[in-house]
Amino acid sequence: MPSLLQAQLPNQPAATPSLEALGSWYQAVEIEGLGTPPVASGAEDSRFYNLGKWRNFIAPLLPAGRDAFCELGSNASLFLLCAAQAGFRRVIGVEPDAEWHGQGRFVLDHYAARDPRLYGGIELVKARVGDPGHGVNDSCLIEGSCEALDLATLPALDVMLLSNVLYWIEREASQAFIHQLADKARYAIVVSIEQATERGGPAALADVRAAFDASWIEREIIAGVARQGDPAPRRMFSLLFESRR
Repeated sequence: MPSLLQAQLPNQPAATPSLEALGSWYQAVEIEGLGTPPVASGAEDSRFYNLGKWRNFIAPLLPAGRDAFCELGSNASLFLLCAAQAGFRRVIGVEPDAEWHGQGRFVLDHYAARDPRLYGGIELVKARVGDPGHGVNDSCLIEGSCEALDLATLPALDVMLLSNVLYWIEREASQAFIHQLADKARYAIVVSIEQATERGGPAALADVRAAFDASWIEREIIAGVARQGDPAPRRMFSLLFESRR
């Protein structure tokens, strides 16, 4: 299977709109051999961004159950593609930022054209999951506020991925979300960094552990990977939590 960063679209017209017209890119996803600008110099080759983040901090924590996967803050949909490749039957992305939502739609449309069997089931909708007309085999890209997300609209999840997103949510809202999530997801994978944040949501390891209350049990931790020689190093870690409910 071709690499996610080597996607080719034979016999396809030039991408419209252009990558540049879609704004500033955070995730580096190659389409037709064109790279997307990373957030930091060298991030496309870093162990802490893009596929490096998936391979080092997320993939090792994925459970055996591969039915439904959801990412809160799915950005340009790179990890949704990774989840589909990992064998999840249903993949759901939630991205409240309009610019990144547009990038995610652009990326998923092109990957579906490249490989309809693997990505063709991805459906991009502006409605909440569970609205009439959306089949159980669909993957969805949902617009809306992360803090206002109604978890009741989501299907039962094997995995909720929270990759560098919790600290963008207000502390009280993030704690309420985590508590409610225990009724919806069997596992939660959290990727975060050891630093203070503007909005006050949990970021550092101790704060993330404190935010996951008695409804959860910590199963595994990746305390970090080597930063020496990396073009864009970060004090990053990831945790796997299992719901007790």
